[in-house]
Amino acid sequence: MQNHSGYIPDGKSQKLQVSLKQYPGYPDAELYTGLIRESDKALKYLLHYFEQVKEKVVIVFYGDHFPGLNKHFYIDLYGKNFATLKDRQKLYKVPFFVWTNYESKSVDVPLTSLNYLGNYVYKVAGIEFPAYNRFLNDMQQQIPAMNSWGFYSTEHHKFLNYNYASGKEKEMLQEYRFLQHNSIFDNKRNKVFF
Repeated sequence: MQNHSGYIPDGKSQKLQVSLKQYPGYPDAELYTGLIRESDKALKYLLHYFEQVKEKVVIVFYGDHFPGLNKHFYIDLYGKNFATLKDRQKLYKVPFFVWTNYESKSVDVPLTSLNYLGNYVYKVAGIEFPAYNRFLNDMQQQIPAMNSWGFYSTEHHKFLNYNYASGKEKEMLQEYRFLQHNSIFDNKRNKVFF
């Protein structure tokens, strides 16, 4: 995990800062930008190393949300406050990639969420889905993305708060919640399903 913390410049971190001339006065954003630059260098080094490895390797690189920077920076950057559900969803729209050191098919994924990422890895690695991931694969057809703010409804063609789920989507979300609880907290975990 990298770059998932506070971005308060101190003596050591100031040398990493990148000057954001268009958006002055946001040292947290400057530090974050510098850290991303360092991460890019480290990622290049990592991928170069694994290109040389003979064993098959799959690397997943993702972020789960935009960084927690000064809210005024985002307002200056985007020209608006993220007050609506639709706007807040944009803070969770982040790139990801699945890299292999062998020939694999490139796939464009227009809309997804972190809970489905494992299925992409299974597909790239050629691993058959366990029962839980088959459920996720089915659920993704109905609900292609979700996060702490809500879910994308294929029925309504937009993001909704979980309170507005209905019909098949509500049933699937309820089943998903039960399965998550069983997997993480239940003493009688269904080992066949997971």
